[in-house]
Amino acid sequence: MSVALFGATVFFLILPRMEDSIMAEKREMTRELVQTIVELLKTYQEDVDNGIIDLDTARKRALKRIQNVRYGSEIKDYFWINDLAPRMIMHPYRSDLNGQDIANFTDINGKKIFVEIVQEAGKPGGGFVEYSWQHQDDLNRIIPKISYVTLFKPWGWVIGSGLYYDDVEIEIAKLTKMLTVVGLGVFILAAFLSGYLAWIGLAATNEKQLVMEALQHSEAKFRGISSSANDGIIMINPEGLVSFWNKAAEQIFGYHADEILGKDLHRLLAPADQYSKYSAVISRFPKDGVGVVVGNTLELNALHKDRKEIPIELSVSALNFDDEWHAVGIVRDISEKKKAILDLQESETKYRTLFDSTNDIILLMENNGIVDCNARALDLFHADRPAISGKTIVDFSPEFQSHGLLSRTAGSRYINLAADNKPQHFEWTYQSHEGELVYTDVVLKKINLLGRDLLMAVCRDITDYKKRAAEKEQAASLFNTAIEQSPAGIMIADAANGNLLHVNQAALEMLGETKKILDADYSQRLQPAWRILDSNGQVVNPEDQPLRKAFTQGVVTSNKTFVIEKSDKTRIWIEVNACPVLDNNGRILFGVVVFTDINQRIQAEEAMYSLNQFQESIIDNAMVWLSVNDETGNVILWNKAAEEISGYNRKHVVGNNIIWKWAYPDETYRNRIGQKFAEVTRTGISIQNEETTIQCRDGKTKTISWHVCRLTDKGKNRLEVLSLGYDVTETKSLQNQLLQTQKLEAVGTLAAGIAHDFNNVLWGILGFSEMAIAQLQSEPEKAKKSMEHVLEAGNRAKYMVQQILQFSRQSKIAMGPLDLKSLVKEVTKLLKATVPSNFEIRLKISASVSRVHADATQIHQVLMNLCTNAYHAMQQFNQGVLSLSLDMVVADCEIRCHSKNLPPGRYVCIRISDTGHGIETGNLNKIFDPYFTTKGQGEGTGLGLAVSLGIINSHCGGIQIESRKGEGSVFSIYLPPNEGDFVEVVSYTEKIIGGTERILFVDDESALTEMTESMLTEVGYTVTGFSSSLDALAFFSNHSDQFDLVVTDQTMPGMTGLELAEKIMEIRRLPIILCTGFSENIIRTSMERSGISLILKKPLLRKELSAAIRNVLDEKSEKGNDGQYTDY
Repeated sequence: MSVALFGATVFFLILPRMEDSIMAEKREMTRELVQTIVELLKTYQEDVDNGIIDLDTARKRALKRIQNVRYGSEIKDYFWINDLAPRMIMHPYRSDLNGQDIANFTDINGKKIFVEIVQEAGKPGGGFVEYSWQHQDDLNRIIPKISYVTLFKPWGWVIGSGLYYDDVEIEIAKLTKMLTVVGLGVFILAAFLSGYLAWIGLAATNEKQLVMEALQHSEAKFRGISSSANDGIIMINPEGLVSFWNKAAEQIFGYHADEILGKDLHRLLAPADQYSKYSAVISRFPKDGVGVVVGNTLELNALHKDRKEIPIELSVSALNFDDEWHAVGIVRDISEKKKAILDLQESETKYRTLFDSTNDIILLMENNGIVDCNARALDLFHADRPAISGKTIVDFSPEFQSHGLLSRTAGSRYINLAADNKPQHFEWTYQSHEGELVYTDVVLKKINLLGRDLLMAVCRDITDYKKRAAEKEQAASLFNTAIEQSPAGIMIADAANGNLLHVNQAALEMLGETKKILDADYSQRLQPAWRILDSNGQVVNPEDQPLRKAFTQGVVTSNKTFVIEKSDKTRIWIEVNACPVLDNNGRILFGVVVFTDINQRIQAEEAMYSLNQFQESIIDNAMVWLSVNDETGNVILWNKAAEEISGYNRKHVVGNNIIWKWAYPDETYRNRIGQKFAEVTRTGISIQNEETTIQCRDGKTKTISWHVCRLTDKGKNRLEVLSLGYDVTETKSLQNQLLQTQKLEAVGTLAAGIAHDFNNVLWGILGFSEMAIAQLQSEPEKAKKSMEHVLEAGNRAKYMVQQILQFSRQSKIAMGPLDLKSLVKEVTKLLKATVPSNFEIRLKISASVSRVHADATQIHQVLMNLCTNAYHAMQQFNQGVLSLSLDMVVADCEIRCHSKNLPPGRYVCIRISDTGHGIETGNLNKIFDPYFTTKGQGEGTGLGLAVSLGIINSHCGGIQIESRKGEGSVFSIYLPPNEGDFVEVVSYTEKIIGGTERILFVDDESALTEMTESMLTEVGYTVTGFSSSLDALAFFSNHSDQFDLVVTDQTMPGMTGLELAEKIMEIRRLPIILCTGFSENIIRTSMERSGISLILKKPLLRKELSAAIRNVLDEKSEKGNDGQYTDY
């Protein structure tokens, strides 16, 4: 019965309590393991804070380390990491989740595991979360689990690990089995005693008294034994009540025998939640002495008198007395044993966790072979434990160590010494699986682990340290080399005592000292050898010298100039920089001074100053306008010549751009000039020989020829514009006179040919006119034919006059797009009309010729000059060929021209060749000189070619000559092409168009007035004609409303056409057409102001005049008269 009571107590009271205790221990162990990982992360964070590694490297190393950490009975329990998103950072068995968003990840019960994990981890101290998860690495086994999670705030990482309820139950089952075995032993012992007593009773019935005495003696002996036993002995009768309770039981459970005997043991000892189990275990004892715990030793929990659960080991036996079954239980308090087991398990787990999570490489060796290692070693060797087991450290090392010994030799020496109980501390080089060398600091010593003598090597990775040390050593070496090789003098002084710590060679040379300067203290060194002077030559007090002020007062000296006076009285100008060197607390440690020999710079500055003075003198005394302005037009430099030419003083000009408004008051003209100058700033392409007209301070205008270029510094940062201006006002006047003289010379040369051709024209006009008069009545058809010949001759005479006027007129230069094809054709026609027919004139024009930017009159003059010279060169032969050609050429290299070379590129080329006598070689370089001529006295001025060269050069072109005596000459003119707009002159060649408007016509030639009045009347106009401009004005004053248009000649006595137009416009504004036989620029300028609608050049055909009148009238009806004129 006592045995039954004992079994019931074990199973229904002690075991349930023991399960709760084990679960609590497991939870606490899990929490401590996770905290161990947190401590590991803190060490990595400290490395980051100390600058040993960066944050990214720290995280990678930590992940790699933690991923390999395992613990538990099967070494398969693990840690995982996620962030607060939550997103999985690392899971060793579920790599498919790494990097994934796991906010919606649920277990088999639909629970959002990681959302709850993040919430629990954010609490102070973290917390536990229950859920269902795969069992370790088995994806198919999903069982309940409880995990402890906490937050590592610096990185925002949630670290977790857990335990499986099934694993805990298995462990509890093992403990129960152990208790059952113990109980069974106790039960068997009790049974044996009971059987023995029964045998005695049956065998000696006749000796009952003797037996009773022996039994009493045995009972006393049993009680003595039970009282002195360390294990509790309990007996439970068939009613389930305690019948025996020894001293050890009293000590284990806290109940005295008087308090427990006759009581229901289960109700006192069984935990409340396990009472039913206790009762079930003992229920069969009264019947047959059989129970599930009989013969087994069990581990279970029981309640102490103070209601605390204690773990016990119970062995139960069944005894039969008087045909009644009693239970005997042997109870042992295994609290210390359980604690020792749990401590051992916890210690082993902590050891393994620390073993695997440490940054150091740990190797355990036996008989030179590796028997175990941590995760850091596995990572280094890129292998698992079975692959490493049995190998030696030499297998993972290079052939030679850094000190030169073979790895095998050095390793054996260290291992043998350590095995002889002589701990070793040394450096060792491993070789990683990637072939990189890993330097370690090794502590190797002998240890005893579970009765085994092992060697433990703790290897700290010092690769980074050695690398940093090497880098520091290299940096120090470079620093020392840089200091010694520096051309600047460098001195370093100790702030503590003022002693010099370092003086480089440059400083010694500048001071005239030797290395002995380092032997004495600072103040003594200042006295004999050298002195420091300020820029004024005054001696600087030692206390005020830059180096001393740096290490005594913390004063920084920047770019200050001093003079070193050496013992031989030679002086060196130096530029000094000095500063203190401070520790982290701001305390001055050292003073540093750096000084540079600037003697050459001082000399250069003095030389530069003298040069600047010299240059300023040259600039101010130069006879050319010289100014410099920045990219915004502000004037920086303005010399005396600029003042004299413009009249504007530099004090009013420098620092602003107002001068350009004064010099170019017309905004349109100023903007056009400004754009050209801005192109120089933008592109860097210079302007040469650009002529502009400025208005001076006294109101006069001057012509300035400019050379403009861009100035930049060496870094090409500053953008300034240099302008050189030459006052060419008088030169231009003389040049124009000279040009006109030369033109007249050329016209005189061609006069005979022109007179001959013109006489032929007049002869035809007179002859056909006489024939027409005679044929008018008798043969009107022949008369009409004769008049057509007269009209054709008149047109020919008109063209000849226009060519002569164009060649000989005086005009201002008008640069613009020019079609050379038309110009060369006109020159050719003029030549054919003036050169005798026994000289052949040939013309060849390419279809691909581009236009040029040029003045038509000047180019016309150049061509006539060269062609006239070609004709003269052939005159002595009375025959010859004059050839003109126009083509595009592309030059890959410079074109050699007279006085200049043209850069490579595309050019329009005009070639003029003759078959004359040629030019002697000695004269080829002289023919373009002014006044040089090979003609006889009175045959030429010697200016034609000089003027032509000047014109072509001003057009950015060049002239090339090829000639040999007796072989003729070839002149090639090169002009840069211009692809700009070109406006063709409108030609009125349409059919005659009339109208019904009223026209006032004025011309001092009565015949022309009569003829024109008749011509316009025939096409429908109402015409009123006057031969006097004064009469016409008088009539218009009284009848202004009777006219729609006025057509007037320009050159008339009494009042010119321009003056008449101005008077008419004062009376009434209406369209006016001005006719002239010779249009000058000064007349054109006046016409702009008077509102002339159209200019026509005489002579005019009826269809030209009628078309012009119709066009002006139509424009007036469309737009109204805006006072603008058109020149045809």
